[in-house]
Amino acid sequence: MPFDKTWARQETKGMTEKLRDAIKPQGALKPRIQTAVTKLQGQTSKMDVMLRNLHERDEKLFARIVTAMENHDTSASKVLSSELAEVRKVSRMLGNARTSLEQVQLRTSNVNYERFEIITEQFHARS
Repeated sequence: MPFDKTWARQETKGMTEKLRDAIKPQGALKPRIQTAVTKLQGQTSKMDVMLRNLHERDEKLFARIVTAMENHDTSASKVLSSELAEVRKVSRMLGNARTSLEQVQLRTSNVNYERFEIITEQFHARS
């Protein structure tokens, strides 16, 4: 490491400055919330596509398990049933995540902007 870089101290923000920058208003609140809601809607639609694909895979695996059981192929049916259990577990987790994301989206879109703007202005007037 060169001497001049170790000798000259780098200016870094302190913890209070970082906290103040994080709390400080960064423009109008309504457009920022609206962009967040649109991003959440995009993520929700992606999760819908993923859930639809998992449901289709679930149906195909179940059909393959049925045919394996009809053909008395127990080893194939055991492997396919464990894979089906994993697909259903992932589908359930993704469905829960989608529901949570949808709740956040609803709460965010129902924000009372005027009241929040007044509160933030009063907060920053005090500090």
